[in-house]
Amino acid sequence: MKRYLSAVQAAEHLGIQRSAFYDRLRTYPLTPDVMVGDRPGYTKETLDAWDKTIPKRGTYPRKPKSLKTGQIGWG
Repeated sequence: MKRYLSAVQAAEHLGIQRSAFYDRLRTYPLTPDVMVGDRPGYTKETLDAWDKTIPKRGTYPRKPKSLKTGQIGWG
């Protein structure tokens, strides 16, 4: 029998809070594997694959360090 995780269980599986899971869903949409009534269900495989596509803290591009005055840069 295939098992589906609720949002609370999905957050627990990913090691994050439920609110963080919902924040990620808003930023990086994920189609549920199944709907049970009005509740989405996810497989562990789907969650793991989705999690790999989300940038982790500290992995965002860094501002270049060696910009001289007058050079075009970020910001």
